[in-house]
Amino acid sequence: DIDFVVLLGNLLDNAIEAVEKCEEGKGKITCIFRNINDMFIFKVKNTSIYKPYEKNTKFYTSKKEKDEHGWGIESVKQIVRKYNGEIDFKYDKDFFEVEIIISDNT
Repeated sequence: DIDFVVLLGNLLDNAIEAVEKCEEGKGKITCIFRNINDMFIFKVKNTSIYKPYEKNTKFYTSKKEKDEHGWGIESVKQIVRKYNGEIDFKYDKDFFEVEIIISDNT
């Protein structure tokens, strides 16, 4: 399904970009996929060297070309809403984690 490809692609692109900025050998990406009780659970966690900038539930890019970037997480949120799912973000200056839960009944 194209929605899953967009969701996975955006989250992995962001994770890879964050890990590339880490000290060599310190970057790590963890992906977890589970199907429990008709619920699809998807989690991506990566190391990071900075805390992301978030305002009013929107994340903002740190890239210089701000008009051309910063849409990945918004695309992910839109897909999760489309399937009546839940999305949760946890982060600090050392890691960023996204957990998505979507019911198989949607």
